[in-house]
Amino acid sequence: MTKKITAISGFLIFSLFASLIYFAPNSLNLFDTKITNIIYNSAPSITPIIKFITTIGNTLSITIITTIVVLALFFNKKFAPALFIAINVSAIATINHLIKQFIQRPRPSVLHLVDAGGYSFPSGHSASSMALFLGLIFVITMISKKKFTWLKIILFIMPLLIGFSRIYLGVHYFSDVLAGLSYSLTITIIIASLFTKRRPS
Repeated sequence: MTKKITAISGFLIFSLFASLIYFAPNSLNLFDTKITNIIYNSAPSITPIIKFITTIGNTLSITIITTIVVLALFFNKKFAPALFIAINVSAIATINHLIKQFIQRPRPSVLHLVDAGGYSFPSGHSASSMALFLGLIFVITMISKKKFTWLKIILFIMPLLIGFSRIYLGVHYFSDVLAGLSYSLTITIIIASLFTKRRPS
């Protein structure tokens, strides 16, 4: 029940921001700009660290980590978890691209502290990192009887930090990040449920 409520909540949050882009763009931009003004380059001394964090969520990093995880699971004969991670990350990356092309929201007008191309909504870094790291939490649950609580906490914090980095570096609005995290959370829960019902070996 908790997972179902969480999945529905994620979908509703994404839908809210997507709707506001169309029906109340000025109000949403005002809201986002206020948050950007607070977070954007707010602590220059840690900007190099923030830039490093954001690279963890880029396409190359996510692809490399996903490939390593999938191969490791495959060679350990954990075929269902391997398939889950591969499908989840790939599906969310594809969906994110399609949403961006459909909504076509411009990126923030502030100076970008890292290179960023394409449209702004939703944040691909946020969505992909949630797909991978939350997916890993589900994989741990699938293949291990141990809880690994601290590891799961770290994995869940990672996409939040990556999302924050995108606002800090001026390449995404707050709503882009929250929408990306939210819909990715929803899809990951849905796809994971299809695999966990089978209790894969």
